[in-house]
Amino acid sequence: MKAKFISNRHMRKVQLCFFLFFTTGIFVSCKSPEYFIYSPSPPVNPFFKEKGDSKISAYVSAASGTREEPGIDFQAAYAITNHLAVTGSFFYRKERDEYSNWHWFRPTPGENDSVVNRYHRRMGEIGMGYFTAINSKKTIIFNLYAGYGWGNFFVNENGLNDLNGQQYRREYKTNLKKWYIQPSMNFMPLKVFKVGVAAKLSSVNYDQVGLIFSNAEPGNRSLDNNNFTNHTQLFIEPSVNLQIAFPPPWLKLDLGLTICKNYDERAYDRKGLNHRVFNASIGLTFDLFKINTDKK
Repeated sequence: MKAKFISNRHMRKVQLCFFLFFTTGIFVSCKSPEYFIYSPSPPVNPFFKEKGDSKISAYVSAASGTREEPGIDFQAAYAITNHLAVTGSFFYRKERDEYSNWHWFRPTPGENDSVVNRYHRRMGEIGMGYFTAINSKKTIIFNLYAGYGWGNFFVNENGLNDLNGQQYRREYKTNLKKWYIQPSMNFMPLKVFKVGVAAKLSSVNYDQVGLIFSNAEPGNRSLDNNNFTNHTQLFIEPSVNLQIAFPPPWLKLDLGLTICKNYDERAYDRKGLNHRVFNASIGLTFDLFKINTDKK
């Protein structure tokens, strides 16, 4: 009898643990939908030393907190003098977020039972900058770039309203304008290995949000809020990128990580807005002007 009593007591503890684990998982997994208004990209931070240096790069990128297809980034830069360079870039992102709610844990009635948000982002940038060596061996380079960007992002939201059981659809689209400044330091101790550290400061302005909604309910979410339309957000994007050279001098492997921080996250309060926290990238860089040099 004693052994049976101990066994039953232990069984009750196990059942209690499973119950706590299950309910905690529900609390953690059930969250209200958020709208990610910004996603960072790898900075254009070329390892230039002199006039004629160039780069054409293609990357595959992945952002935080999303189920997405790999994003793509294209970059180009050219040193027009021993200290001045021009840059350009383009990126595309396709992201997906899923949310679900259980009505008995919901703080207020009327929230949506399940939501899937799909994003499409496009952004192009052009810039110009200054670079100079700060040591005699030219293994440490200081850079300062600035530029302008433009693009848009599109959100397709599909959900189920728990009040009437109807499916609904919302579509948001807004254009972006962006100014940025980017100081960086490049360390090139070896010809085959280079490290760059950058801190990009981006001022992003959002135009009026275009909205399409189904008959289930009108658009009453954050993206069509007047406080968001024509609003400017300031993002700080520190990053590190590594470059490893292959035997041909015109081909390199690039690895990068960019962190994103909103300068004033209080602007997100009670609006359901957010941004992607980081972007990881891997790709190849080509120096086309060195291909002919390699053949000689």
